[in-house]
Amino acid sequence: MARQGRTRTAKEDFNQHSVERVFRLIRLMKQIPRRSTEELAACLEVSVRSVYRYLNLIENLGFTLDRDSNGNLFIAGSELKESFTDDEAGLLRELLLRHVPSHHLAKSILTKLDVFSDEAGMADALLEASFAQSLSRLMDAIHRGVQVELVKYHSAHSGTTSNRLVEPIGFAANLSLLSAFECQTQQTKFYRMDRISSVRTLELKHAFSRMHRDLHPDMFGFALEGGRVEEERVQASLSMKAALILRSEYPLAIPFLTFVEDQERFELDGPVADFRAAVRFVRGFSDADDVRVQGNAAFVKALQKAQRF
Repeated sequence: MARQGRTRTAKEDFNQHSVERVFRLIRLMKQIPRRSTEELAACLEVSVRSVYRYLNLIENLGFTLDRDSNGNLFIAGSELKESFTDDEAGLLRELLLRHVPSHHLAKSILTKLDVFSDEAGMADALLEASFAQSLSRLMDAIHRGVQVELVKYHSAHSGTTSNRLVEPIGFAANLSLLSAFECQTQQTKFYRMDRISSVRTLELKHAFSRMHRDLHPDMFGFALEGGRVEEERVQASLSMKAALILRSEYPLAIPFLTFVEDQERFELDGPVADFRAAVRFVRGFSDADDVRVQGNAAFVKALQKAQRF
């Protein structure tokens, strides 16, 4: 692979500004279509020179880089995993280990699923480094009672990405959610940690402490006014496709999913504080067989109401 300048070490390039972009670059280079250095630079919104620095770092981390006949860059061997997404491979691995660990074909299938487990682990380590940095800054801000800016926060509900000025309060769901008071809307909300690109600490003390509320999330990350937990439930039978999407978008729902082997489907049964996210999830599937709503009459009524608009 062609390079510009001397090869820099991983230590020189591994800093807070490059972690997120390196992780994104690894993902891009394991996907189709393959891209040139110029196209990769455009995707990352950096210079071509920066892309070469990140490529050197990726090689130092143990990845094997290559070029195709058109000169486009890719991570060698990654095409062997194109049949499955990471979530699909993870679910297959979980099902094999849980239900047929001694089957004569299980070992060979697990080996194929884990062909690039070391590389996947390296990519996850980069993401964890970015997460750890955000977590550290938020913990410090909570301790000192100062405001922060959540940089490029992606909202799945609105489909937008924006910076959020907040007063961080605490964490929930094993550190996967940040509870914070949003200064613009004057509301206490939950923010998913994996949707925060980075955190910028501001030396401004909390200005709305009296308006902070103690929230308790349901499996979709919602909470009722006053932090009350309502006894409503969402019950449904999910196809494997729907279960994979639910696990990816709403990881808090994972403990409420049960695999029904003879039906090759998943049963979802869990408490909710708000039906809105559950309604959006169900309406996102064009095939009614992907999500078969069961039980709770209030949830059925909420779905019917949403379908009238």
